[in-house]
Amino acid sequence: MHLLAGTAILVGLLTLARSRKPAPTLQPVATPDDRLRAPSATPLALPRATASARVSPSGEQDADTEDMAAAAGRQVVAKSRAAYAACTTYEDEGTLDTAFRGEHQFLEQVAFHTVFAGPNAVRVAYRRLPGEFNDEQLTQVIVDDAGAESVGPWDTKPRRLENLEHAVASFAGVSNGLTADILPLLPAGLKGIHTWLDVPTPELAGTEDVDGETCDVLEATDRGMHLRISIGQSDSLIRRVSRDLVLSVDAVRSMHTTAAALVRDAGLTLEDDSDREAGGLSTFTITTFHPRCGRPIGVDALRLTDGSL
Repeated sequence: MHLLAGTAILVGLLTLARSRKPAPTLQPVATPDDRLRAPSATPLALPRATASARVSPSGEQDADTEDMAAAAGRQVVAKSRAAYAACTTYEDEGTLDTAFRGEHQFLEQVAFHTVFAGPNAVRVAYRRLPGEFNDEQLTQVIVDDAGAESVGPWDTKPRRLENLEHAVASFAGVSNGLTADILPLLPAGLKGIHTWLDVPTPELAGTEDVDGETCDVLEATDRGMHLRISIGQSDSLIRRVSRDLVLSVDAVRSMHTTAAALVRDAGLTLEDDSDREAGGLSTFTITTFHPRCGRPIGVDALRLTDGSL
């Protein structure tokens, strides 16, 4: 399951990158509400492991400073795990913005809403906003005592799924990770699914403000991505994750076969483009969360809607 979910997170990116139609070269991608930018452009207060602090005058790595940043990072992760595990209920709304870089630049934007009131009381909904290569699409995944079901743009009626674990794994890729980002951290009984808190050797890089919340910022490299994870100091819940991903042509080719199988397992159809020359993939993604833990959740929030998030 760990490998499946980890690989599946790239399915949505690979599917879009391989199936998009040729288009005139666009101007540099406009950033949604001026927040989608290169990682180095985000202002940070760096009380600990700044780049200058880690290198001695002789050019050698300052191991003590790096160890301090890693130890502080582990403490932030541990507190965040405990905070999510204590959430008997959880709800968030947010946005996922992905900039595809290269010859044909474009921007994909997704709005989402997650509701959790127990392993058999879950709703995840995400709306892909109209963009250069897609129409607006709403997908909903519901889990209740009767099992799990999904409704999406490819369904004429709700499609039954086995359970929450099956739903999370099936939609991890096509939702760009939205079903797998947070739910496994909650007391939902999900095991072996890679989350943002499972990144190897996260280091505390400083702090930043996310929508009025002071956050500790962790930096790490995971599965070829450079990550920055902003975790609220007041409640230890994730507020923002930025991902900088660059895949070579060979890497895209090797992953496409696996991605196609995962898409088929999710009941979707991947465009047959085997005769199209594969290219590399370069994306920058920001996912922003507005989480609430432990608050009452109404029954209506866990039901299918007629089109609203």
